[in-house]
Amino acid sequence: MENWYKIFIEYTVSLAISDSSYSYIAKSLLAEKFRGLWVKARMFEILEIASESIREKEAWREGWLAVKTTIRFDGTKMDREDLTRLNTLAENLEPKTLIERARLYALLIVGVHWT
Repeated sequence: MENWYKIFIEYTVSLAISDSSYSYIAKSLLAEKFRGLWVKARMFEILEIASESIREKEAWREGWLAVKTTIRFDGTKMDREDLTRLNTLAENLEPKTLIERARLYALLIVGVHWT
């Protein structure tokens, strides 16, 4: 099963960082599935690499929200090392510029909910 998750993540990232019209959908899908992939499938390293790849191209607001949601709902159940990795990932994905923060705010107003 782990191999299937890895293929899904890698394919989704390849779409997310492409110039395809599906880029936004791929980023949203990966963000939507992030919590389960982190908590249940424990795909830490590949998700860290995926997040870096997406962040190198542009801000990944949905990913940051997914990471923060995972911390909020599952952080107390994680061992210290896993939570530290997740907090580091949140720091790396956090919107940094004024424009990134404004886009995050707009995304929140629209009512994106990650479970």
